[in-house]
Amino acid sequence: MMKQEPRRYFADSDEWREWYRLTPRERWRETSKLWAFYLQAGGSLDPEPIHKVLSTLRSHRVRCLLMGGQACVLYGAAEFSRDTDLVLLAESGNLRRLRTALRALQAELIAVPNLDLRHLRRGQAVHFRCQAPGVAGLRIEI
Repeated sequence: MMKQEPRRYFADSDEWREWYRLTPRERWRETSKLWAFYLQAGGSLDPEPIHKVLSTLRSHRVRCLLMGGQACVLYGAAEFSRDTDLVLLAESGNLRRLRTALRALQAELIAVPNLDLRHLRRGQAVHFRCQAPGVAGLRIEI
């Protein structure tokens, strides 16, 4: 009979073993450092920016799918995410609606390429940063 390899879990790594060797007080201190860094780097504990982005996209009838860290956050995961990752239905009418929604969010292009169907159909990401009140600083990646 063949011997089965034990299952390896995510927590079965040197980094996690080191974490679990810490006392609860030491873990608290390390976690506090992470939170401080997260907030200093522009992170927010306020769930409203993502709701504003999603409601703006919905009100402009943009057909897209939320994915990545923000999707995890909405499902209750304790995940840090400073951006909104979207997969967009790459059609001209949908792109027009997206542009209107991005204007409402005062989203500025922050990296190449430009928002163009040809780039989206190639699978290239387009990156924006919102400036509107309530979502200022939030990145949107299409």
